[in-house]
Amino acid sequence: MGRFPDEWLPTVGVMVEGVAYASLYITDSGVAYQENIISNPKADATDRGNALDAVTLEICRLAKECGSKWLIGASSIQPVLDRAKNVHGFMIADKPVTQIVKAL
Repeated sequence: MGRFPDEWLPTVGVMVEGVAYASLYITDSGVAYQENIISNPKADATDRGNALDAVTLEICRLAKECGSKWLIGASSIQPVLDRAKNVHGFMIADKPVTQIVKAL
């Protein structure tokens, strides 16, 4: 699909300049979504890991501050999934899902 259209991006995002980014979608329920988790593959691996940890911790803090009780994210990258589970305490769903998209 390529680059996300700008209107897909939420107003809340966390960035470590030049290294990592994640966005936060707040809903009107107790669930928030961490999305668009990206990192710069040209950045130093240690810096990338530290930046991904920093944006994840800040997204968690912001979601909780907004009243969310659950934070849901998705990735097809195994090291991202492993870090989410082993470092940040996320649960891994037992079945992969494919997102569906429809222009309205």
